[in-house]
Amino acid sequence: MKNLSILLSLIIAVGAMAKQSWGQEPPPQYFIAFRTTQPKTLEFDDRGKAQAHAQALSTIGVTPQLEDHAGHLDVTYSQPRWTLLTVASDELVHQWEGWLKKSGFQTLHGDGAEHGDQGHDHGHGTPGHQHEGHTAGDGHAHHHDAGEIVTFRTSQWTTSHADGNVAAAQDLVVICKALGCQIREETHGGHADVSFHCADWRHVECGSHAEAESLTAWLTKLGFEARHEDEGEHSPVPNGQLQPIR
Repeated sequence: MKNLSILLSLIIAVGAMAKQSWGQEPPPQYFIAFRTTQPKTLEFDDRGKAQAHAQALSTIGVTPQLEDHAGHLDVTYSQPRWTLLTVASDELVHQWEGWLKKSGFQTLHGDGAEHGDQGHDHGHGTPGHQHEGHTAGDGHAHHHDAGEIVTFRTSQWTTSHADGNVAAAQDLVVICKALGCQIREETHGGHADVSFHCADWRHVECGSHAEAESLTAWLTKLGFEARHEDEGEHSPVPNGQLQPIR
């Protein structure tokens, strides 16, 4: 029941942002990008938990299918395109990120150096693990149990030419917002340009060595300064978690 209460509180929090009235001061916004390129099915013996899970998926723009099967309820869903989830606090970001990962989604969220000494639940059974802030990416202390760290920045505005691939441009916008970059979008000459800028060092927590290496290579190819901070033993890639960014 505790997990169900937490899930319902997250649904309410996202719904409250969606109902922000015109004329009010816009609340701070925090972003997570998520997707799952393969259909995911979860089995629930508890019908109430299944319906709560389905409601949470609907809240974030994922369409679930429910099916009675062999005495339990199956919830099946997929979201092959990168999708942006907007919430009102860093605490909610990490609560949702933990839930998304437990639900089989690939996620991206960039934290800055100001993200220090804050306990948060990554959905891996270790709630409240601690971060320590860092500066300029130079040997900063970052104690965690979640996996390995990729730090990144781009000191100048960098432009990616999508060459008419609108879907790729849209995905890049979602990803850059989730990483915490400034973004400019421009369409001309039959193609879309996305420019991004991230002057300060930020970091992403990855679930495995291979995932961190993949993200580092992708960010570098895109024009970021990116480095993989290899901490602890290399962990195996969870099934269905490591997928190419694009």
